[in-house]
Amino acid sequence: MSNLTQYFERKHADLPKPKYNSGDLVYGHWNTIPFVGSVVRDTKPTVMVHSDLPVQFQGNVHTILTVRQSDITRLKEL
Repeated sequence: MSNLTQYFERKHADLPKPKYNSGDLVYGHWNTIPFVGSVVRDTKPTVMVHSDLPVQFQGNVHTILTVRQSDITRLKEL
């Protein structure tokens, strides 16, 4: 088991460390609409967030939002 752990540590050593972990609660604004949700995936310039409530924008309902890291903040307490 330790061999696999070391293998994946070396494999991902050159990747940037994520600012937000999967499942972190965040809040922010997406197209000037405030939202609260959980982080799905953190890629360096953007973060995919699963919003707690659906967001309607231009006639479409969105539950997965892609926002910039600078537009969201981690929630300490709810």
